Amino acid sequence: MRLVIAHVVVVLALSGCKPAEPEKDRTAPRVIAVEPSDPVVPVDVAFVITVSEDLLATTVDADPTSQTVTVVLVPRAATLDALITDFNSPPLADSRQDEPVPVDVDADGAALVITPLAPLEPRTAYVLLLGSDITDAASNPLVDGSGLKALFRYDFETDGGQPTVTDVDVDGPGLVAPNRRRLVITFNQPVQNVGNDTLTLTPAAPIDAILANEARTEVTVLIGAGEGCNRLAPSTTYTLAVSAAVVGDTGQALAPFSADFTTGAACDAAPNLIVDGPDAIPGEVAASVRFETTKASTTEVRFGLSGGPLDCLGAACPVLGTPARAAIAGSSPPRFLHSVELAGLALDSSYDVVVSAEDDVGNTATAPVSFITAPLPKVAINEVMANPSTSSEATGEYVELVNFGDVVVDISGWLLLVDGGDEGGGCTAELPEAIGLAPGAFLVVAGVNFDEEHYALGGDVAVVQLASQSGANAMCGLVNDPKPFLLADSDGRPVSTVSSHASTDPKENGLSVERIAPDAADVDESFCLCKASIGPTPGRANSVTIGGCD
Repeated sequence: MRLVIAHVVVVLALSGCKPAEPEKDRTAPRVIAVEPSDPVVPVDVAFVITVSEDLLATTVDADPTSQTVTVVLVPRAATLDALITDFNSPPLADSRQDEPVPVDVDADGAALVITPLAPLEPRTAYVLLLGSDITDAASNPLVDGSGLKALFRYDFETDGGQPTVTDVDVDGPGLVAPNRRRLVITFNQPVQNVGNDTLTLTPAAPIDAILANEARTEVTVLIGAGEGCNRLAPSTTYTLAVSAAVVGDTGQALAPFSADFTTGAACDAAPNLIVDGPDAIPGEVAASVRFETTKASTTEVRFGLSGGPLDCLGAACPVLGTPARAAIAGSSPPRFLHSVELAGLALDSSYDVVVSAEDDVGNTATAPVSFITAPLPKVAINEVMANPSTSSEATGEYVELVNFGDVVVDISGWLLLVDGGDEGGGCTAELPEAIGLAPGAFLVVAGVNFDEEHYALGGDVAVVQLASQSGANAMCGLVNDPKPFLLADSDGRPVSTVSSHASTDPKENGLSVERIAPDAADVDESFCLCKASIGPTPGRANSVTIGGCD
């Protein structure tokens, strides 16, 4: 009996045991590292992306035409949002402006190696996307840091790529004067290690110095003195070479470069002359100096308080402008425009300036100019309507000025420059004579077809309607994109500006761009769209001054 009972107990115990089932993997993969981690990468980059779980290789697909695409590399562009929408519902549409960059993807356990099939474009912003349909072996999808299913986005930019020489100012069909003093070499990015051992001239010529500009993108070779007017041998072919020992800031070697040029038999004896200017346009604590020369040449300025040394007020001296190498479009004989900005000046102070321009054979032109800094009138560009809701643009566009000071300001002959003005390829409008702007007063500047009734302007609102959109005293047409506006007084002094990168894009129909307060600074943060519930406010206080920006 005992044996039977013992047997039964054993059988019952065995019948109640089941094999243990393996626990289901519920841990989802997430990206934990990207290499290289620097947001600026070489153009020949290969990314290694590490995730927290081994991935199912069949879910990693870089074919943009596939229904299961999960890896996309694209330039960062305006179409990105639409492309992400397609990415979440593949395949990608063929109509996108930026085609995905072809890449090779190697999925090895918890690592993805993503390699573009060709070098990326230099100095370009890109976005790398990994779709949430990438899974591990247990079909757990890719998740974000919160554990929610989500695509992974990585933004980066490429560096300048391999350094290259983009221009040499003697690389052309013309003959080079044998008394040439300067040879200028331009690179596509900042470079290092440019010197006598990495830059050579054959046959050899005496080189006084090799000077790099502040950005290290341009190098000037100064050739030493020769016999007579000659620095180089007449009627001789020279080779200017830059070796691969010159490198970019990322350590990439320069693409080896050489250029041949031939000297003429006669020296360049033409003087370099200053033919227009110099003119100094002072502000309150800054000034712009402009002048023109007869030859391509350097741009240098020395300045100081009147009667004192021209020491540039203790800053780096002389102040260097960009060399004037390209002739002014349409100028005949050719003229070369020079420009230098002076900063750090004192209000109500007198300054002396000497400008200097040395041409390529060493001829130097100099000229003096003086100016006095003074307070600017307290007048501002207060509102811009570029995209009105009127039947035509011309009937609704306007620019509103405001006097936020405590004295009447004579604005006769003042200039409104749109997108650089006439000289910069934009438009310049000139205000007529006999206009005084009282303290707190507004002035609406518009075209001859301006529709005052559309804005319900009262009879006390001052409106200047310029006669036409072409010729003298013309009102500029206002394009529906952020463009720079500059108000200059009759002496050419900049009084008020609206940036070309204003924080508000004036494309929305019927809404103006308003300054948050008449005396607010000329910075992007001082502007926003008028409140939609109020609308534009020509001739009266801005809606955003009263109610703030939306």
